[in-house]
Order: sequence, then C-alpha cells, then structure tokens
Amino acid sequence: MTEEVTRLDSEYVASSTTRRRIVVTGLLFTWALIGLIVYAGDPANSLHSSALAWAFVTNVLIMFAYSFGIVVNKYFSK
Repeated sequence: MTEEVTRLDSEYVASSTTRRRIVVTGLLFTWALIGLIVYAGDPANSLHSSALAWAFVTNVLIMFAYSFGIVVNKYFSK
C-alpha cells in the first residue's frame, strides 16, 4: 500500500497520485460542462456564451496550476 500523504517540514502534502486524480476530475468536469453547454445551450443567450468562456478559462487554469505545481515540487525537492 502506498502512502497517500508525505511529510515535508512539518506540513502534510498530498501525493502526486492524489493531485493527479484531482486534476483529472476537474478536467473531466469542465469538459462535460463544455459539452453540455455546446449541445444544449442557446447561442443567442448571453449566459451561454459567458458560461462557455468561463468553462474554457477554468480548464486552462487547472492545466496551468498542475504544471506550475510540478515545477515547484521539482524545484523544492532537490
């Protein structure tokens, strides 16, 4: 059994597997939201356009945060 939490200078940090699961879940949620908005949304509605834009922004932010976390983790693990 692998350890899900590692101890780093008296702080508990989630393992990379847990972080990866959170990222994949967030990406699947935003992709499902984008698909639902595209399929069932009304293009004439401004809420549709706004929700679609924010779903894409959220998707990009999740990917950026995960990449930034990898860089920080590698920098501080040396």
